[in-house]
Amino acid sequence: MAGWRAPLGVGEQLVDVSWSPSADTLLVVTSQALGGGALRSRLWFVEADTLRAREALSLPSEVVPGSGVWSPDGHRVIFLARAGGLNALCLLDLQGDFRYVADLDPSPVSPLAYPRATWSADSQRLLFVAPHQQPPGTGSGWLQPDNGHALYMADVADPTPALIRDTDVDLAVWREDGQLVGLGRAGNDGSLDLRLLGGSGSSQHLQELPLKPGSSLPYAAVWDTVRARLLIASRASSGDVEFWLVMLGPEGEQ
Repeated sequence: MAGWRAPLGVGEQLVDVSWSPSADTLLVVTSQALGGGALRSRLWFVEADTLRAREALSLPSEVVPGSGVWSPDGHRVIFLARAGGLNALCLLDLQGDFRYVADLDPSPVSPLAYPRATWSADSQRLLFVAPHQQPPGTGSGWLQPDNGHALYMADVADPTPALIRDTDVDLAVWREDGQLVGLGRAGNDGSLDLRLLGGSGSSQHLQELPLKPGSSLPYAAVWDTVRARLLIASRASSGDVEFWLVMLGPEGEQ
């Protein structure tokens, strides 16, 4: 039986794999510990029919396992890179063209293994929530930290994020009708709320979910807008990860 084996170096290990939407290409991610606590990640594209593999990228950072999301047309992958507590949204195409997209919230531990951005149906745009992005070489001002978040969209032809609106939701996705739906915390108790996001900065409450990950605990979600389902993961205070599957009924049943 023929197969492909990643040519791993000393101390290098396989950390993630994912199929393209048509299952003709496999993304393989490896990680290698270097001296001084540094990491190197390598990303490979493997053709399913021929088993021909090519190393597309080498990064001096961790690629967060589970964060990769293929575009619907299978031409690109977005993923989360992490170094020194800093997290960045990145874009890689099949030709190996790599682009940094945006800074995300820093974290003392690796983020949950879930995507932080969603693709448009035509594979040309990315939608995500992130801290206010600052031009290179600038800051928000001494003793004036900018803790606000905004909804951004990036085009694959120019992935520099374009500001859509300020927001207090944590995640956002396109519905089939093109409208935007966000998921955020409804109050100080940490309960989650689904909202329809208007273009003028307004939002409309849709459903409050009977889930309370906690007001300061991280969470992540995977959307299935076609089947009206939502998978939510939250890191508990104990360090364990808890999961909820939410069925979004027409009258608000979960």
